[in-house]
Amino acid sequence: MGYKKNNLVDFGKTMYFFSLSRFHIKTQRFYDQEYLAKHVYPKLINNSIIHASFNKLETHAIDFPIPFCSEKKFVGEYVFEDDSRIT
Repeated sequence: MGYKKNNLVDFGKTMYFFSLSRFHIKTQRFYDQEYLAKHVYPKLINNSIIHASFNKLETHAIDFPIPFCSEKKFVGEYVFEDDSRIT
């Protein structure tokens, strides 16, 4: 998801209180995703660009600017100097 810089929101305080409320739950997994879903996503969704070639959940999602690669290469993938990749 891309987000416009001039609309940034300071999430420090909400993150602090959210982490305090989850501190006692040592075995809970994916609490970061819960935080993103409840506090970050709702504030960013209307000022974002979402690239998705599959599973377009947002009505304003647009196709990814490069075509799907059957060799499982992806944007953000680490490419070594010899053009090898982590598999």
